[in-house]
Amino acid sequence: MEPSTLFNILITILLIKFVIDSVLNHLNAKHFNDTLPNDVSDVYEINEYQKSQSYKRTNYNFSKITSLFSLITTLLFFFFNGFSIVDEIARGFSNNIIIITLFFLELLLLEVISLVFLFLCIKPLL
Repeated sequence: MEPSTLFNILITILLIKFVIDSVLNHLNAKHFNDTLPNDVSDVYEINEYQKSQSYKRTNYNFSKITSLFSLITTLLFFFFNGFSIVDEIARGFSNNIIIITLFFLELLLLEVISLVFLFLCIKPLL
């Protein structure tokens, strides 16, 4: 299998997953303004139900932004050889394949953690 074919398959999978997730989340979000169903009216209080729906709506709006940002950063990582750069950094520290693998994963994990902190800083601004 050609590397470009594998690259295209991975990009396609990422894009299809993003589209499917977005469509499903949108379909769920269409019901956030629904009234409390009679079947559960004895279990939930109206105020609590409205508070829950409001939370879901806010969470949905924020998740649209974060999922789009995540998709863009992942695509940029693919297109600008981010994995190659991280691999070169990891190989610069050791020749042992286990150490290289652990260091590679640690560098990726640190990137994910920094993105989480970035989102935490951006969230109050939204």
